[in-house]
Amino acid sequence: GIQSYGYHNYAGSFYGRDETHANIGYSMKFAGDGMKFTTNWPASDLEMMEQSVDDYLSADSQFHAYYMTFSGHFKYDTSVNPMASRNWYRVQDKPYSSTARAYLSCNIELDRALEYLMQRLEETGVADRTAIVLVGDHFPYGLMNKQYSELVGYQIDSFTKFKSSWLFWVGGMEENVVVEEYCSTADVLPTILNLWGFPYDSRLYPGTDVFS
Repeated sequence: GIQSYGYHNYAGSFYGRDETHANIGYSMKFAGDGMKFTTNWPASDLEMMEQSVDDYLSADSQFHAYYMTFSGHFKYDTSVNPMASRNWYRVQDKPYSSTARAYLSCNIELDRALEYLMQRLEETGVADRTAIVLVGDHFPYGLMNKQYSELVGYQIDSFTKFKSSWLFWVGGMEENVVVEEYCSTADVLPTILNLWGFPYDSRLYPGTDVFS
């Protein structure tokens, strides 16, 4: 019952997202279609956030916004990846290989985007009644196993490289809730629907509520 906004800092025609996401109810903007970016591959998550929050952010109305980020994409090489070079000064002294450091540099752009979003939520006075769901759609396939192992702190294998984290921030909570059971991206939507009491037919979803 509320307007749903969606954003991706790459071309909407890639994987047909300009059609699929509109079909499930999002009012979408993409690179070259509602937004402009200073780089192309990859583009800045911070620039995407700066161009989008004013579309939906107000103190007196509900909103839902979906973001597909791009800054953390490979190749993790400062000579070809503008996001890797943009934040390189922040990671250049880290005790990792140059590829692993470039990976961190790229993803700092997402950190900066979330920092900007939080500042705007707080300025508008809605941070304490906002939820932010952050989940990855795949492991960093631009890293070799040895480089990935550097970052996670142990030797990964064909199974553990798929392990990730689902971060679910809810404003106003006084303490963290940690769920350690394995789950999947398929569990994200049923969990959110249950948490806010939305009616839905669970037979239509492959996932389950992780808090159940």
